[in-house]
Amino acid sequence: MSDFFQNGTVTTFHNITNRPVEDLEKELCQFSQKKPLGLILPSLFSELERPALATIVNELQQVPYLNQIVIGLDQANAKQFAYAKDYFSDLPQQTRILWNDGPRMQSLLAELKKKGLAPLLSHLAEMKKA
Repeated sequence: MSDFFQNGTVTTFHNITNRPVEDLEKELCQFSQKKPLGLILPSLFSELERPALATIVNELQQVPYLNQIVIGLDQANAKQFAYAKDYFSDLPQQTRILWNDGPRMQSLLAELKKKGLAPLLSHLAEMKKA
C-alpha cells in the first residue's frame, strides 16, 4: 500500500512514519512535477500571536514541493485580516487566505442559508471549538 491515499482532490497521509522523511520528500518533489500540490492550513487569528505558527511558517518556506497554501482564517476582524496577509506574505508558494469572518464569506454563507445548503450552526460552533 502506498504512503498516501487520494480520493478526489484531497489526499490523506496515513503511512508516513515507517520510512525516512527524506525519501518521502523526494517522492513528493517528483510527484509535484506532474501534479501541483497544495496545503490547507486552518488557523485562528490568535495562533498568529503564538510561536508555534511562526515555526510552521518558517518550515513551509523551505518546502519545495508545495505549489499553493490556502489558509482558512477564523475569528479575525478586518484589521487582523490585514495583519494576517502581511504575516503570511513571506511564503514563497502561491498563498490565499480565506477570511471566514469577512463580509464576502459571510455573504456567501447567507446565500447558502437561503438555499438550505449552509452548514448547520451547531456544526459550525463545534468546528470553531475544535
